[in-house]
Formats: sequence, structure tokens, C-alpha cells
Amino acid sequence: MKEYLDDVLLNLRPQLLERHVSVRLACPDNFSVEAEPDVIYRIVSNLVVNATQHAFAHMATGAIRIDVVPRADQVLIRFADNGCGIPGDHLSRIYEPIFTTARNSGSLGLGLHVVYNLVTRSLGGRLQCMSGAGEGTIFDIEFPIEKDTNADDKPSITAGA
Repeated sequence: MKEYLDDVLLNLRPQLLERHVSVRLACPDNFSVEAEPDVIYRIVSNLVVNATQHAFAHMATGAIRIDVVPRADQVLIRFADNGCGIPGDHLSRIYEPIFTTARNSGSLGLGLHVVYNLVTRSLGGRLQCMSGAGEGTIFDIEFPIEKDTNADDKPSITAGA
């Protein structure tokens, strides 16, 4: 998992450098999960793109931290940024298709909708977002280490994290 996530972040490096965003990854060595690599890539890349387009849109620099934490038969991937956060009135809509606050700058509003579907349907996991205006944003992604195709939980959203 660590090597794969390093490769994903390497592919995203040009966009991160352009926006002056640093990424810190913490993942145990030799830890693996049973998941399609493309699914993990699309989740992480959509979260990074979303952060660079929205969280850091009006900031000179930004920071993202990705922590991978094994938990018994589950894995938690925490994606946290120190950006502008998500206002409470937008938080309940972030997973809706075509919801965006940046349509005038080319955003389609599909990134978090895609992340939600990949986490819940492809990985059989859960997605929780904690944020508030001016507080940064945390996405907790939890899914089975071994593939479970029976889960399809609704996302959990917490304001004012």
C-alpha cells in the first residue's frame, strides 16, 4: 500500500507543485489490502484534485496529510487538508453529482460523488467528512482489508470538526 500510494502521489506531483501543496504520507511498511489498484488511485487522485481546486483555491500554500491505519479487519485512510474548509450549508451536498462551488473555474462537481461511489460500492466501505468553514477538511475512508461486496453504507458528514 505504501509503495503504491507513493506512486500515486508521484503522478500527482506536477499539480501539487503548481499549487504549492505538500503531502505527507504515513503508512506502515509491507501493509496490503485486497482492492483494485485503480480504485485506490481514483479515490486519492480525486481527493487531491478536489483539495487543490477548492481547499487551497485562495491560499498561497497548502498541506495534505494521508494516514493509513490498519484496524483488525478494516483499514482507515484519513485524508486531511489545512485548507479553507467546507461551509456547513454545503457540507450536506458534497457527494451530490454536479454540485460544485467552482463551476466558473471549470469544476464539474463530480469528484466527491465519484469518491463516494468508489468507497461504498467498489470497496464496500464507509466515507465520513468532517469540516467547517476555516477549519480544513478530513475525509475518513474505512473499508475491509479483504474485499466485501455486500456493504453500501451512506456517507457520514460532521460539521465543525
